[in-house]
Amino acid sequence: MDFGFNAEQDQLRAQVRRFLDSECPLERVRALAASAEPLDRTLWKKTADLGWHGLMIPEDLGGSVHLDPPTPEE
Repeated sequence: MDFGFNAEQDQLRAQVRRFLDSECPLERVRALAASAEPLDRTLWKKTADLGWHGLMIPEDLGGSVHLDPPTPEE
């Protein structure tokens, strides 16, 4: 059984990693967690623009490109 990610999922993982490395360094995450307003609206907008908010919602219901979770392959 192969529980690995498919090519599309690997691309998304790489995109998320690059984005978080550049937009969310540890210092920023800690500052947000300690602030009275832990939601960074600019960051939220950027992730929305990337289509991440709708990833788990099927396209026919208004979501982004639907990514199925990894499935075992024999």
